[in-house]
Amino acid sequence: VGLSIFGFSRADFSFIDFIFAARTSLLHATEIGTGGGLVSIFLSTTVAIRGGQLRSFDIKDCRGEGIMRAWNTKHAKFTALNTFEGPDMAHPEVVDAVKRPNTLNLFDGGSKMFEVGAFGHHIDTSSIFLIHDWEDETFEEGFEETLYEIGFDRIYWDFAEQLGTHLRAYAPR
Repeated sequence: VGLSIFGFSRADFSFIDFIFAARTSLLHATEIGTGGGLVSIFLSTTVAIRGGQLRSFDIKDCRGEGIMRAWNTKHAKFTALNTFEGPDMAHPEVVDAVKRPNTLNLFDGGSKMFEVGAFGHHIDTSSIFLIHDWEDETFEEGFEETLYEIGFDRIYWDFAEQLGTHLRAYAPR
């Protein structure tokens, strides 16, 4: 599979794999920004092995025929919706998925900073979140301080930089 057409690098997949290995209690995954769905397949396979479920959200369904053949509906649910529709600009279905305990939350939609702002405070203390396109679409200036103020610390940053991934990880204090 050509990963580049899905906007994720081998380093990104390796980092997610590392996160699951380091955080063996992670059972579920929530993905905002399904895109073509290849990352969803990776996440859903990982959580299926652990007995969990992926909830994936995007404004529209862009998954192709091959991804649909591989999609495991028992362990992965896709919902087309506007994540910012709802009370406090947070869709209730997304809030329910994000607040599950032991969840890896991936913010990879079109407005990553807003996604963190809308859903970050719902994340359970046993969970973490990853933000994609670090330094491409997402910038640290001002963001790091805000995350610290609302109770998040960066984790595994040295490893992320050495690996060359465009993901960064945060955990609630």
